[in-house]
Amino acid sequence: MSLGPKPLVLPSAPPDRTRRLRVLGALVGVIMVVVLGASGAPGPAALALLFAVALQHFFFWARRREVGVHLALAALDRTSRGRFDDARAILDAVPPAVLGSVVGQMVDSQRAAMALYEGKLEEAVTFATRAAKDGARLAAHEEIHRGSALSIRAVALAALGRDEASLADVATVRAAGLRQAGFVARAALAEAMILAKRKDIDRLAELVRAEHPLLFGATSPRERLVARALGRLVSARKRHVYREPARRETDELEGDAS
Repeated sequence: MSLGPKPLVLPSAPPDRTRRLRVLGALVGVIMVVVLGASGAPGPAALALLFAVALQHFFFWARRREVGVHLALAALDRTSRGRFDDARAILDAVPPAVLGSVVGQMVDSQRAAMALYEGKLEEAVTFATRAAKDGARLAAHEEIHRGSALSIRAVALAALGRDEASLADVATVRAAGLRQAGFVARAALAEAMILAKRKDIDRLAELVRAEHPLLFGATSPRERLVARALGRLVSARKRHVYREPARRETDELEGDAS
């Protein structure tokens, strides 16, 4: 008798590093309010109370943010193993109060990546656009996540035939001061897709050759499949034009299949 799939158990929360600070802050706040109130200073006492409340709010938000990051990273692990349903369930558990921070970028970028891998291109663009926070002033770590979102959006836009918008995202990713190899590789893949669609084989060959270390060393397995297909397209066209196979060039363009 089949019992069906086991229900998802959410990852346990990380240790609460703000608990002692919350307790200490509450005690200090109460003491300050009592002392100032007893001394006949209602104004400072009210300010002390407001400060204590604001401090508690910050500590609770920091804790929720810590939990949100923990869940987003756990979801990323499931995504990397193709367990998209589990990843989505974990992302749904991220506290809504922290979605306006970098945690929200992490969540939306992952949703965009899953939608892209499933062929839901418009959905991928929507999530990636939300994660990119176009026009907003971002901190350094948020800029990095913007690069991830833009690289995903570039690939989705290229697949949708919105070449100019895709190439604009590619240029932004490449020009970013803070970027990761995987994001630049994905952007290069988007440009390669556009060149292949335009049948600009010469420029495609130059791009695949120039970006070979990224396309075959900094991409996910799914993305490397696309890169290898583009490499084979270039090799096949070269053999057709020159009527002589170049095994070494073919190996280089297709990448190491091992």
